[in-house]
Amino acid sequence: KVDLATPLLAIVCYPDGSTKITKEGSFAGMTTAAFAKKYDSALSINASPFQGRLLKKKIVGIHLTDGKLISKANPKYSAIAFTKENGYRAQIIEKQSDQLPAGTSFAFGGFFTVLKDGQVLYSFADIYDTRSGVGLSQDGKTLYLLVVEGENHSRSIGLTYPKCGEIFKALGCSDALELDGRSSTNLCINGKSVLNYRPHRIVANSFGFR
Repeated sequence: KVDLATPLLAIVCYPDGSTKITKEGSFAGMTTAAFAKKYDSALSINASPFQGRLLKKKIVGIHLTDGKLISKANPKYSAIAFTKENGYRAQIIEKQSDQLPAGTSFAFGGFFTVLKDGQVLYSFADIYDTRSGVGLSQDGKTLYLLVVEGENHSRSIGLTYPKCGEIFKALGCSDALELDGRSSTNLCINGKSVLNYRPHRIVANSFGFR
């Protein structure tokens, strides 16, 4: 849980304005743990789905860093947008093709909205897997991050999208978004992964706070 009104709170992300990106939009990816270490991020999570194998990645969906658009919106998917307002204020955008709030400085795409205006969306297949997502309080000033393991079913079967929505609602969220899941999932606190296994996957983008 992150109080976005915390004084001196800063959002960090990869890629950023200094990242070398080809004309086709590909660049060198990194693990969320490597991102946390490089950017001195106290709380870090993976973000968008992506294309590409091995090292080279291309984000599928919007990625806006400090006002600079690095990857274009994908109308199939949702996003989270941050504006500066006594710290930050965040908003879930159900379709990335919708207009971002005025003054948006950071925006990160994910997959789909699972909680909207306090209502869980049950239109998704009942598939249990490793999940990561973000939820917001109604005023957009409190951010919740959820990571659920599902890689080893003898220890945890994971969750469905609606089950994640139910947890976000129980936490007091008004809206919530699923990020890239499965083997992309990772959440690092003070640089250390919270997962019971060691995640190795190189992802396209991560974001966090310091």
